[in-house]
Amino acid sequence: MKINKDFLAGAQSSLPILIGVIPFAMITGVGAVSVELTFWETMGMSVLVFAGASQLVVFQLMSAGSPWIIMLLTAWVVNVRFTMYSATLAPYLQKLSTGKKALLAYMLSDQAFGVSMSRFVSAQAEMDHRWYFFGSALTVWTAWQISAVAGALLGSLVPASLGFDFAFPLSFTALMFGALRDRPTVVAAVVGGMVAVMAKGLPYNTGLVLATFLGIAAGYFAESLDLQKEQRYEHVIHLAAFPCNWVGHIYSAFFVHLSFREDRNARVVEPRVTFRPCGSAGSLGLPCVNPPSRAS
Repeated sequence: MKINKDFLAGAQSSLPILIGVIPFAMITGVGAVSVELTFWETMGMSVLVFAGASQLVVFQLMSAGSPWIIMLLTAWVVNVRFTMYSATLAPYLQKLSTGKKALLAYMLSDQAFGVSMSRFVSAQAEMDHRWYFFGSALTVWTAWQISAVAGALLGSLVPASLGFDFAFPLSFTALMFGALRDRPTVVAAVVGGMVAVMAKGLPYNTGLVLATFLGIAAGYFAESLDLQKEQRYEHVIHLAAFPCNWVGHIYSAFFVHLSFREDRNARVVEPRVTFRPCGSAGSLGLPCVNPPSRAS
């Protein structure tokens, strides 16, 4: 059985990101055990939720004795970014069936989204987007589940305070710098990062959602300014070309002389157009009329 080349390309592109995925997944496994979840409960949460950031937040709320509705709403707020991820990927996967879309939506992760979109927007040749994304997402998902199992089995042998949690934001940083391709994306990253830092103390991680929406709004505004600038530039070019076109028509008409010739057989007087060279008009991009071929 031949494996799809785009599937392999997606899997291969995700391998460097695993250096941040593996330790973070182990931390979630350790965190689950630290709040007295059993091994099977830990694995069930890892498979069903598959969202490390919200899992850690829920573990913190569990240790603090928060009510379940607060845990649910907090996890939803932390994971609302996946809605924007899905909307961004939708144009590349819209031809798939509902079942296949549901599978890929379940396997969606920050790393798979970053790797796939970086490839999609820069690809020059034809590619199968579904297979590339599936290869990337499956690689991340498999590594995550295996690492979560390892963390759950190690339990108290690997304390959550060991410091492995730096790897997760480090992987995000690598993806972010790879996506900074123009001014709007830079503006969105700067605004989103600044708001996230300043709003870190807001309850239930609402600062993250606020930073996300404000970053998107700032990037959209910067892109709108760029489009307006391009439109103004094109308008100036058109205004400058308008008098040049009129000069070109006058210049060409100046060298067109009408004369008349009497046809000896039909005795019909018909106009004859004598063409002169356009001179420098052609070099200015002005219209020139080529003389018709004369029959012998």
